[in-house]
Amino acid sequence: MRMTASILWWVSIVVWFAAIATSGGAAISAFTVLPEIGATMPGIDAYFADDPEGAARFVAGYVTNPIFLVSDRICFFASVACLLSFPMSGFRPCGPGVTGRIAVTLAVIAMVAQSFYLWGVAPELSIELERWREAVLVNDREAAETAWSAFDPLHEDAATLLNVQMAMLLGAVVAGAISSARRHGVKAPNP
Repeated sequence: MRMTASILWWVSIVVWFAAIATSGGAAISAFTVLPEIGATMPGIDAYFADDPEGAARFVAGYVTNPIFLVSDRICFFASVACLLSFPMSGFRPCGPGVTGRIAVTLAVIAMVAQSFYLWGVAPELSIELERWREAVLVNDREAAETAWSAFDPLHEDAATLLNVQMAMLLGAVVAGAISSARRHGVKAPNP
C-alpha cells in the first residue's frame, strides 16, 4: 500500500505542478506573440479601434482561457489524488523524517491556496471576464470598464494563488526527493 501511495503522491504532485506551469507558459507565449503579429478577431474592431495591442491581448485571453479551465480541473483532481496518498501512507507518502513532513506540509499549503483560488476567486473571475468580453463585443465602454475594474484585481489574486501553489509544489518535490532518497539509503556524493 505504501508503494501505491508513494506513486500516487509523485504523479499527483508532478501533474499538478505541470498543469499550472503549462497554462502559465501558454499565457506567456500568447500574450507575447499575438500582440507582435497584430492578432484580432471579429467583433472587437470598434472597441479596440485605436488599440491594436489591446485587441491582440483580448484575443490572447480568448485563446488561453480554455487552457486555464482545463488546467484548473487537472489541478483539482491531482490535489485530490495527493490528498488520498496521505492516509494510504500513514501521512508519509514520500518517506519519514523532517523532510517528509515538510513535503506533506508544503502540499497541504498548496491545497489551501488552491481552495482559495477555485472557490474564492475563480468563480467571480469567470463572471467578470465574461461581462468584460460581452461589453467589449457590443462596444459598451462603460460596462467594459466596470467589468475590467472588478476583473483585474481578481486576476492578480488568481496569479498570486497559482504562484503560491507552484512554489509550494516545487518545495514539496525537493523535500520529497530528499526524504525518498534517505528512505532508500541514497547518500549524497562527496565532492
